[in-house]
Amino acid sequence: MGGCGKTQLVRKFIENHGDLFSTVFFVDGSSEETLKNDLIHHVRSLGGAQSQMSFQESMKFLSLPSMGSERLLVIDNADDPKVEISRFLPKWKRGTVILTSRNATHGQLGPFSHLKLDVMDKDESIELLTRGAGVIDFSGQDCESAAAVSEELGYLPIALVQAASYIFRTECSAAEYISLLRTSRERVLSDPATSQVDMRYTTVFAAFDASYNILPSNSQQMLHLLSFFYRQKFPIESISLDADNKFSFDIDYLDRGDEYERGRECLKEIFYSRGKWDPAEVNSIIASLRSHSLVTVVPTGGVRLLQMHSLVHEWARLIIPRNAIVRFQDAAVRLLCCNAQNANYSMMQYLLVHVHALFSTWERLHVNDMACLSFILMEAGDYS
Repeated sequence: MGGCGKTQLVRKFIENHGDLFSTVFFVDGSSEETLKNDLIHHVRSLGGAQSQMSFQESMKFLSLPSMGSERLLVIDNADDPKVEISRFLPKWKRGTVILTSRNATHGQLGPFSHLKLDVMDKDESIELLTRGAGVIDFSGQDCESAAAVSEELGYLPIALVQAASYIFRTECSAAEYISLLRTSRERVLSDPATSQVDMRYTTVFAAFDASYNILPSNSQQMLHLLSFFYRQKFPIESISLDADNKFSFDIDYLDRGDEYERGRECLKEIFYSRGKWDPAEVNSIIASLRSHSLVTVVPTGGVRLLQMHSLVHEWARLIIPRNAIVRFQDAAVRLLCCNAQNANYSMMQYLLVHVHALFSTWERLHVNDMACLSFILMEAGDYS
């Protein structure tokens, strides 16, 4: 995902092992134009017969055997799924390509050498935070505070660097930073890291924004919808239960208000294709979000469960336009209500936490929605 240190890891590898290669080419993979320009520039910089080569000639040259050790080509930030990366891979028998990307589907280019980067572990996070904050001698209480900050930020490297920069500049303690996260969270997480080397983005939210901006519209809306549920264990199959029926299932006590139609229309806009329910559309949306490492899918007992990093979940809510918040909230309520059916008992264990995630809305719900969510709570055994 964005902000886990892919580029920094590769640069460290080059720093430590660059002398094993005859040449090291580091190119920007964010678009076809940057790829072509950088590759041509690197080949022409070798001089001699290469100094006037075109793109096609440069690719042919890179595919030739090199004298001595092999070449290294690094294609950095190859995130855009519309860019056909395979066109830019040299046809060499002796050479190395390192590709950094949020797009997990690129792993198919080298299934046995695909390294999936996750967040840091607890000890790594504490070390990064304390070094970045300029702390050399750390007491037990300081370590506990640093561990608390790391946990609050989900152990994501870019968020930890951002926190360390803030602590260093303001000379606040880790305990004070935790307090600020709880009182002025959006402002603190929008404060950029400064004086950093090789950081593509200076805030964690800027890293997520870069992925969001190239997502299809319905994938963007799916992120907003998911932000109203709990960030883990969202059952993908819950979407399809009443989709054929235009998300209209209800426990009917009183006539409906605007919230009912608003929720239905939002769900249809996200999940329908050409005005009709198409199960493949859901898979396409999930694949899009996974390709940018914004969600992960955990298969369990015949049900696929969606999970999000805590900061992605929080950010997805914050970027909803103010005039659309109620619409996505209504859609979240409507989707849960569509699952309040006797034939859906096996799903109740997963839906319970998502009903609780909407706790702040309970007292304002329409009585029919109250009945639906109460049904889920009861079926899941949460009688209190």
